[in-house]
Amino acid sequence: MTDAAPHTVRWTLLAGKDEALALLGVAARKNGFRPLHEAPGLILEIPRSLRKRRPACRLPGAVTETERGTEIHWTCGEDTHRAYEHLLGVEEALPDGKMYYHGMDEASAVSGVVLEGRQAFRSVVRNLGGDEWVLAVAQGKLASEAGIVALTDQRLLFVKGDVLGTPRLDAPLDSIGGLVLGKKSSGETLRIGAGPATVIISQMGHGEGHGITAKFRERMKEGARTTPIFPTQG
Repeated sequence: MTDAAPHTVRWTLLAGKDEALALLGVAARKNGFRPLHEAPGLILEIPRSLRKRRPACRLPGAVTETERGTEIHWTCGEDTHRAYEHLLGVEEALPDGKMYYHGMDEASAVSGVVLEGRQAFRSVVRNLGGDEWVLAVAQGKLASEAGIVALTDQRLLFVKGDVLGTPRLDAPLDSIGGLVLGKKSSGETLRIGAGPATVIISQMGHGEGHGITAKFRERMKEGARTTPIFPTQG
């Protein structure tokens, strides 16, 4: 399941249920919100604010304990953008290292990409499956639109870096015929052969396109080694 379904956000906190709910309570109150515990889930109550031009609303969350920690599936209602902003405010108030970002934080640190905090992480993570892992990240432009490039163990994504994380490219790895790295005065470029189309991502920082290309080739070599030579006989 991904978060990209309309009106939903999935969090995975690296903590047991009691600790996760306690951390959430502290982070919510820092934003002026109130968490209401209602078994088996919870409700995040956002009070009305005239100063912030914010109407009152409630965001219900379904809580599940997993091997990794605690999952919360938030239902955002019709005003999706505003609900995402509320949840992002709470997420940014959580302690570092408690939210599971599918390797986004590690990948950005290795590549030296400076992303705009947890909003950038969330914009990518909300498009990922539960066990999907980020191998490399970059920032660049697709046509004239700025966003984030994320290579995972399953696909290549380009998403807008806003709170909604709208995907502009979603290419499974086996659909990519090749990546060609180029360099211009404005930065590195990637020419992506995805099916019948060719997509160009430009204005990436020094080494960022190289990191995506190197990890893509490494991943494809791993896939080739694990592919059986002969088909399985039924």
